[in-house]
Amino acid sequence: MKNIIALIFVTILIASCGSTKETIVEAPPAVEEAQPAPQILNRKIKKPRIDAEQLVAQLGLNELQEKAFLEMWYKTQDDMMNVRQEHVGDKDAMISKMKAIRDERNAGLKSILTDAQMAKYNEIMNANRKKMGGAPIKHGG
Repeated sequence: MKNIIALIFVTILIASCGSTKETIVEAPPAVEEAQPAPQILNRKIKKPRIDAEQLVAQLGLNELQEKAFLEMWYKTQDDMMNVRQEHVGDKDAMISKMKAIRDERNAGLKSILTDAQMAKYNEIMNANRKKMGGAPIKHGG
């Protein structure tokens, strides 16, 4: 009798090992692939080097000066951005036009700033230029 029970047990064991049970395995949740950052014409986008609001504070401008200064500053920034876009690949033309824009701005600043403020403006601009690796220039004054 023990032999029969052992034989049945072994048969059941062998049969259960050979059976194919279906195991349902859920796929892991889909993970969105990170989208590559858009390429912007192989250009670096830079934040303006000098903040106009900080300049206003550093120069100690009154309300009338501030309004005229900011209007001139932002117009110059827009003009320079347009020049950069118009003269891609023509560095000499771009530099020439940007110098003319800066000269025009600096001439206009002479009518807005006092002599002391203009001297401080030149100091700030030259310090920034030096920090960026350029040679100091005179900004009208």
